[in-house]
Amino acid sequence: NEGQIFRAWDVCPEDYPPLHPIVHERQDEVRKEHEQSTAQETYQLNTIVGGDALKIRTIEHGYFALHSEEDQEDRYAVQGSAWTDYEIVFSNGEQFVSSTTGKSLNTLIEPKGNWGESRTMIGHLGNHAAYTGWMHHNYAYFLHDNLPNIAYMKYLLPDDTQFILGYSEVHFNLLNFIDPDFVKNRITWIQRDDHIFYVDGNLTVADINSPQTAGCCEQFEPLRQWMAETHSETTPSKEKIVLFYTRVNKKTGEKNKDEMNGRILNAEKEKLVLARIQDKLTQYNRKEKLVVFDGLNDDGETTMSIEDQFRLFRSASTIIGPHGAGIGGNLVWTSPFAQNCDDRVQLLEFRPRLDDDDLALSSPSSRGSYFKNFRKWPFEYHQVLYSENSTPEITDIDIDNLDDALDAMWGGPDKRHYHFNLTESAWNFPNMDEAVYMQNLMESKEQNRDTRLKIQFAA
Repeated sequence: NEGQIFRAWDVCPEDYPPLHPIVHERQDEVRKEHEQSTAQETYQLNTIVGGDALKIRTIEHGYFALHSEEDQEDRYAVQGSAWTDYEIVFSNGEQFVSSTTGKSLNTLIEPKGNWGESRTMIGHLGNHAAYTGWMHHNYAYFLHDNLPNIAYMKYLLPDDTQFILGYSEVHFNLLNFIDPDFVKNRITWIQRDDHIFYVDGNLTVADINSPQTAGCCEQFEPLRQWMAETHSETTPSKEKIVLFYTRVNKKTGEKNKDEMNGRILNAEKEKLVLARIQDKLTQYNRKEKLVVFDGLNDDGETTMSIEDQFRLFRSASTIIGPHGAGIGGNLVWTSPFAQNCDDRVQLLEFRPRLDDDDLALSSPSSRGSYFKNFRKWPFEYHQVLYSENSTPEITDIDIDNLDDALDAMWGGPDKRHYHFNLTESAWNFPNMDEAVYMQNLMESKEQNRDTRLKIQFAA
């Protein structure tokens, strides 16, 4: 039915949830190291019982406020406080720590004693939900780390629940594009440091720091359902594209002004990569048009509108390029309507090697990769590793590895490789055999099924 999605684990059961992407690396020991490290971390996350379910706390007659600190700007958590006259809600999730001050940046903290002297009190009747997360004002992090939690609360709580969110032009524009009725009728925006919001009713807050990566299966289902309901657009096969993401301004060849980090693919290699992608499209008689995306309009100066970015990513059958916000944020625009393995959008991500500390961005197995987040979205997920000569500013890949990846995605039966294969993986079962692992996985799926969600999945 229109507006309905298939549950992610029903789309491609043999590949869900994957323990690691399909890694294309001809140095066998390097490939094995990546598979083992990623799979070990992912297995631990996948088997956390109830890990997908958003942790919430509901208090009666509660207060909520947001505040700012110097070390929170742009890159870190926008902290808030939820409290009543007799209790305070604290974050129970993992600790976020400022890289500059070492200070904890947990989302929910103790309210400050002098807030009432400088803030305007806003009072509302009825049931409300409040949310805040990290990376304030950041387009990509709001989309892939915070929006899934807001969507989860939307499909978890009664339909008359009003939402309290911290105002940002980025947040407003994104949510207004996704669901203008929701913004108009169900959101109250508050400003950091200016307001205290009092709820004469029930106040529900998300008791976790973003992003939410524990659990195996259902974290993105509410967001996929929301996108299916409000943006049900589909693209005819003849209009599909292969989207290549570049971290440079494609008009000038210089670093894109919207990119905070480097990791720009070597210019000559990028030309070769684009030529090879086009050659493979021709070789396998694929009709998609190759489109290069840099986040900018054709003038090379102004940022592409949300609507135009949505249209590009919704029409993509395959997305290729280096790890970065230009891919990660926009993945939520891809089609939520996959019905089987071949329906899935293909993602080929260029990412750092495990031993490349200069390119490290997070934990060893997930550094410079969106796999830990988007393994719960039904993508066909492939990776090519940066070559050893890569630096934080300029990266390189082995063209043979790219060829292998494109053959695996688009080739015939003898080359096609469309899902994670437990038998071929280098991952070693920790104190178990394959049968025990599969039993654990089935139990994890069932135990992570959140029956509270108001979603009617397609069958």
